[in-house]
Amino acid sequence: MEVPVPCGELFDWHAADGALERLLPPFQRVEIRRAAEAMKEGETVVLRLRAGPFFKDWVARLEEVRPPASFVDVQEKGPFRAWRHEHRMEVLGETRSQLEDKVRWRLPFGLERIGPLRKRTEAELRRLFAFRHGRMREDLDRRRRWGTGEGRRVLISGASGLIGARLSAYLRTLGFTVAGLTRGAARDGWIHWDPANGELALEDLEGWDAVVHLAGEPIADGRWTEERKKRLRDSRIASTRLLVERMRAAKEPPKVFLCASGVNFYAAKTTFLHQVCRDWEAEAVRAEEAGIRTIRMRTGIVLDPAGGALAKMLPAFRLGLGGPIGSGRQGFPFIGMDDLLDLYYRGIQDEEWQGVIDAVSPAAGDQRSFSRVLGRVLRRPAFLPLPATGVKILFGEMGKETLLADLPTVPENPPPADHPFRHAEAEDCLRFLLGRAMPRPQLR
Repeated sequence: MEVPVPCGELFDWHAADGALERLLPPFQRVEIRRAAEAMKEGETVVLRLRAGPFFKDWVARLEEVRPPASFVDVQEKGPFRAWRHEHRMEVLGETRSQLEDKVRWRLPFGLERIGPLRKRTEAELRRLFAFRHGRMREDLDRRRRWGTGEGRRVLISGASGLIGARLSAYLRTLGFTVAGLTRGAARDGWIHWDPANGELALEDLEGWDAVVHLAGEPIADGRWTEERKKRLRDSRIASTRLLVERMRAAKEPPKVFLCASGVNFYAAKTTFLHQVCRDWEAEAVRAEEAGIRTIRMRTGIVLDPAGGALAKMLPAFRLGLGGPIGSGRQGFPFIGMDDLLDLYYRGIQDEEWQGVIDAVSPAAGDQRSFSRVLGRVLRRPAFLPLPATGVKILFGEMGKETLLADLPTVPENPPPADHPFRHAEAEDCLRFLLGRAMPRPQLR
């Protein structure tokens, strides 16, 4: 596979903190139990592979580390009888290099001699490496476009959440030093805060290049009681107010503040989520008034099979029980996870970015068309509707404002026209995230 960076940079990317997270596909349930401290011989990595309620640890050891030309990982313990993966980097020019992955493997008990099992394993490995190569190539392209984060520091609230964890790993591969805010005790890489009690030391907000605010209780994790609505609101508005107050008081405030918001800002003004987004952004704007470059990221439906809306849809669709919700004509303003991360990355780097950015794919359509595409990607029927009445009975106000909300799919405040989306089309995005190859064209 050809990549748009020199050979040394390609090797360094693999050695970077966060690279392993970036190389793990979201369509496989894999957890990093222990990462290597450095790219050197003898270091080990422990992964936990899950299938339903079952799990198995995979222990791999680094061997033959030869920067910038190659390194090898071998299995010490895991699902294979034997595994040896050689990464070879070859110089193609001053700004181009070639990556070759050479894998030798055997299944336990010689099961690779059984044709269907061998073919299934080979197919899964092709899925894995297609994903790895695709994501790595795009990451390195963005690095070339927007520069590295060497010497720059980013603080993230909500860093343990799905988006925050993905963004943290991505930024670390780019050379940023990343820390997170936690309600627990301060420790290496984590700073204590407690928005409900106004706890955040002023000195902890000094000198950051960027603060990314993603914290907030999940919107769609259950029916909305009055108590839950208060938590949803306070977790966003009180936390933003505290961050902004501390940044405004800092002697050396961050250069840029990126605050998450939602496309529900564009919903009817009487809705709960519009009011939350409105008041949420009003707190963020106070940072802009103090001279801090501020970006309000009005985010659509973020697609990632490990969480959020897509994760909730997949079980029914895999059983052939998916379909349109309500009329299906309501807007479905999605964005792929990597495209959202790119927006935050560029927002940190590009000093001309400020104000509102709608984090929505330019090719988003309605919910019915998205359901059809998801069914096609999974090779399952997708025609069983969930009537609007059923949504209201099952989920109440939450269902009405999320599943049935007719949100705009044409961004009012899109990123600049030169901003590249990785997976603007729903089918391309879903096939990448779910490891499903594009169908081969039929020859006529």
